Amino acid sequence: METKWSLNKVLMSSVAALLAATGTFAAEASSDQKSCQEQPGPFAFCYPRDVGLACPNDFYAHGQFLLMRSAEDGLEYAISNTNGTDNFPLDGGTISGYHSNGHSWKWDYGVRAGFGFYMGKDLWNVEAQWTHVKTHENNSTMVRAGCLDAYWLPADVDASAITRSSAQWRVKYDTFDVSFAKPFHASRYFVLQPQVGIRAAWIDQHYLARYAGSIMDHDGTYIQDGAEMKGKNDFWGVGLRSGFTSEYILGSGWSLHTSINGALLYGKFHLDQECPIEGTEGDDLSTEIHHDPYVVVPNMDISLGLGWGHLFDHDKYRFSIKVAYEFHQWWKQMRLRRFFDTGEPVSNETVYGDYSLNGLSFAVQFDF
Repeated sequence: METKWSLNKVLMSSVAALLAATGTFAAEASSDQKSCQEQPGPFAFCYPRDVGLACPNDFYAHGQFLLMRSAEDGLEYAISNTNGTDNFPLDGGTISGYHSNGHSWKWDYGVRAGFGFYMGKDLWNVEAQWTHVKTHENNSTMVRAGCLDAYWLPADVDASAITRSSAQWRVKYDTFDVSFAKPFHASRYFVLQPQVGIRAAWIDQHYLARYAGSIMDHDGTYIQDGAEMKGKNDFWGVGLRSGFTSEYILGSGWSLHTSINGALLYGKFHLDQECPIEGTEGDDLSTEIHHDPYVVVPNMDISLGLGWGHLFDHDKYRFSIKVAYEFHQWWKQMRLRRFFDTGEPVSNETVYGDYSLNGLSFAVQFDF
């Protein structure tokens, strides 16, 4: 009887030990599984962008130095003809303009300044920034044997005796942008920021073409010595702007930045163009045009840059710098008119030219 009881006692103890071991293993497995599920934590997908500040105020400000090169189509002002003094036949013709004969566009300075803040639990971003660039270009050409065909003089004028020509191009470029964005981590090392906003722009251009030499009527009568055309091509507009920026976090404070934005602006051109030439016997050969059309103008901005940031003062503030190369394209910004034939009325056409800027930006930003 005792032997039987002892055997039952051993069997019961073995079963109890097995059940306890199985329960412990199951509890440990459940605990490990739960830990694995919670592990991604702050590295889960699509959580708000975090620059690492301790107790942030969610404000930032930045300033940028710009080194830009402006260019525009349609700024040719003369074509040389080395075959005698007549315009035809055209022999050895070379176009004189800002993007001809290997002319290198000049680099000009500009500035950009802005500030922004984050709001709400999901850290939506609001930013405003202003960009300003001034361009000053001068170009000239001459021929020792032959003549220059003057592009911007009236067609009724005989300018076959012109041997020297020059042009000046002045641009004042300003944009003001307000954007509403949602920056978020698509992964631990990739931040994506879709954005939409409003852009206002003011692009003022002044173009002066000068021609030196005898200006004559078509019958060969001398009129005056030299002539010039003054053109004013100003634009203002406002419209919607949308796009995205992205940040690739490389480590040790370094990151790669890209940005692409497009805009459609509804605005107004203010076009003035005049070329005063007093003809013989009271015959006025001057041209004077004023035109103020309302149009929709497309625009696109693209940039690629490398940045570095550092936290300081117990992670209360962040200082960052960024160097980027930028492209800015504005379609059909040049809208002056060119005369190419005589008659009643005088034949003419609009010279459409795309305006662009490209160059370097050097940015400094403070987050606090």
